[in-house]
Amino acid sequence: LRVINKKLAQEYGTESIDFYDTRVALRWGLWVKWWIEKTIVQGRPDREHGNHALGQALWSPKKSDSGANIYRFMEKVKQDDVVLHLIDNKAFVGLSRVDGAATDFVGLPDTEWAGKDCFRVKLRDYKQLEPPLDRSEFTKEPYGKRLKALIDAGTHNLFYRSDLNLNQGAYFTPAPPELVAALSDAYAAVTGKTLYSLVHLDGSGVETAGTETTTFSVATLADTINMNVPDVK
Repeated sequence: LRVINKKLAQEYGTESIDFYDTRVALRWGLWVKWWIEKTIVQGRPDREHGNHALGQALWSPKKSDSGANIYRFMEKVKQDDVVLHLIDNKAFVGLSRVDGAATDFVGLPDTEWAGKDCFRVKLRDYKQLEPPLDRSEFTKEPYGKRLKALIDAGTHNLFYRSDLNLNQGAYFTPAPPELVAALSDAYAAVTGKTLYSLVHLDGSGVETAGTETTTFSVATLADTINMNVPDVK
């Protein structure tokens, strides 16, 4: 492990590296993937109650009306991923865990996607944010600067634009670690609790005791940095 630590420290330009550092955790599969669902709930009975309500499921068409593949991330979700729910263009109001891969689904009657070929993703363990995380909180400084920095760095497929207005049509998008950290810090400033703590994650977004975690071996970790260290103990 000392050999691997030295190799990683050299790569990241530090004297030593914590194996639970987010950069390392991402490489050996322990970081939990986060997503953003941006949806309208008010005035939509299908999102207000029942099996397809907020926190019970994600669902969307497979393609836009123009045939664009803007809902492609629905097929990328995996068991136990975390979904943050932003509703009515106002606030994050809860978070859920993914409970399986996307399945085929027919759009519900009396909705804008009625009868369309759709994806559906089952969710579990919905937890309401009390209070919600309002847009005014996570777009003000210093968090707004951190969100803008992601776009300046070339990060694509975010739920917001460079002016921090919402990205229209972006129903379901990835939330990279830096974005989750900014949102979690904004929430902690309001409530004293991080978003990570609400889903049993430590401060770097890694699973903590009491939840199902990804196990690893020295060989597995070495493989992530292209090292051949079969004799390391």
